[in-house]
Amino acid sequence: MTISLKVGKMLGVLYSYFNRMEEQKLGKYFENDENQNSKLKTFKSGATRSEDAEAERFDLISPFAMRRMARIMAEGAETHGDANWELGVPLDATLNHLERHLQLWKEEKKSGKKIGKDDHMAKVAWGAFAIMHYETAGPLDYGSLVPYTEFKGKKVK
Repeated sequence: MTISLKVGKMLGVLYSYFNRMEEQKLGKYFENDENQNSKLKTFKSGATRSEDAEAERFDLISPFAMRRMARIMAEGAETHGDANWELGVPLDATLNHLERHLQLWKEEKKSGKKIGKDDHMAKVAWGAFAIMHYETAGPLDYGSLVPYTEFKGKKVK
């Protein structure tokens, strides 16, 4: 399977995910954060530690991808100010930028030529991270991403 197909499938999953989010409560993300009855893991040294962190494996996140993301965050902070994005960007605008950078990344792969100075895949990832942040912490503004039956504030049959 080519990288383009994998990324395309990833976006399909992402779009499906947005539809399901309407039916879910965000509290489910953090249900077990403070599970005080977790089992203990014993290390070779004899030391023990609770296993409550096993569901979140930060140690498996690529440091290379994180560095690329950190560069995008630094670029955004220089242009817009620290954490400006946390004020909230509507999902339609975030997805539009994500999709634009995905298409530019695909063009680069097909042509073998760099397009602009941007790290397009890092900006795709940034868009996905921003959306996950908005879903979890808010503000969540769908912009034009509303059910067709509610398009432009009018009920449509």
